[in-house]
Amino acid sequence: KNISNPIIVEVVLVIDGEFDNNTLPKHEKIHTIAHTDNNNRPTFKDMLYYSDKITKRDNKPRKWILCNADIYFPEWNSHKLAELLSIDYSKNFISLTRYNKCNLDIEMGRPGCDQMVNYELSKIKNMLNPCLNVVSIHEHAGWSESSSTYTDIKHRGKKYTREEYHDMMM
Repeated sequence: KNISNPIIVEVVLVIDGEFDNNTLPKHEKIHTIAHTDNNNRPTFKDMLYYSDKITKRDNKPRKWILCNADIYFPEWNSHKLAELLSIDYSKNFISLTRYNKCNLDIEMGRPGCDQMVNYELSKIKNMLNPCLNVVSIHEHAGWSESSSTYTDIKHRGKKYTREEYHDMMM
């Protein structure tokens, strides 16, 4: 779904181990990298290495989103994702969480990994979390983009729209 988002210009799939290229989706925006480190999951450090390698190869500045393959950024929220393009990333990291010396050798996809890497990155740069504005959908069975899970927020027994909640918290 991320390939249909106009803000996302490329999707790089990092796949554990060897893979059959014929089984992957075909699209001009999709590229793949095999992570073959003794069958270990890639760490955040690995992911930053891959992104840096691609940036240097193409010799053009990029902004990267590191996320699981089952997370997507809906088109209806693209304008909020676009706002992140103007942030000074030499001083800031952005970390989107679900709204309901630095060690980055933390395996992706493990319970608590998001919080651990946020803590480590906060040691070297300012951490920003625009999760009340930018929607990232972690697609699980029974959840859908039209679900109230992504449009309504429950706080202290009251239901708010995303905009109402954001205004209240600011």
